[in-house]
Amino acid sequence: MQQPPYPPPLPEQTPPYQGQPQSGYPAYQDQQQPGSSPYQGQPGYWFPPTQPQSTGKIALKYGLICGAILAGDYILQFILGRMLPFLVSQYHISLVQAALLFSTIPFIVLTLINWSAYFLAGFFTARKGGTAIIACLWASLCYFVIYFLGLGINLFLLMARDGGRIPPFYFTSIGIGFVTALTLHGLGIGIGALGGLLGKNSARKQALLAQHRY
Repeated sequence: MQQPPYPPPLPEQTPPYQGQPQSGYPAYQDQQQPGSSPYQGQPGYWFPPTQPQSTGKIALKYGLICGAILAGDYILQFILGRMLPFLVSQYHISLVQAALLFSTIPFIVLTLINWSAYFLAGFFTARKGGTAIIACLWASLCYFVIYFLGLGINLFLLMARDGGRIPPFYFTSIGIGFVTALTLHGLGIGIGALGGLLGKNSARKQALLAQHRY
């Protein structure tokens, strides 16, 4: 008895996902959104582009944080200075002792805090890709705005107390205080620049570790 012949093999068909869209379903490549780029290594998938934060915004952010610390330190020092005559009369101590306890020692402590704030602002700004000097300049600007505001308040209070007259020693003390503030905050900006160098080195080491990890 003769067996029927085997049916001929069907022609090979290319699956629809290998570059040929199915009927009624457009390919993913044709649905790419405008302004976006496909994901590298996997055609057909796209993600919205990421926009990194600009270096100016980074410097402004950390500069304002540091500036808030500097301004708070000055406000505290200003309050202590205004309370100095009251403390002398209340506790019956000499003016030298009161100046040492409530002016000189807080001044030294707050200066160290200011320098630490400059250092940290430069460090974190450079670590995030910003410019440490710009951040320190923003912080210094915040401080001197509050500083000149305090000078104006002092002048107004002195004129109100002395009947509109300005004491002859006032401008001399203003000049000495301004030069001292410029010197200390100039050193603070230098300390912030040093923090920026350390922040760049830290970011570079972190990037190298991430490359070796992957």
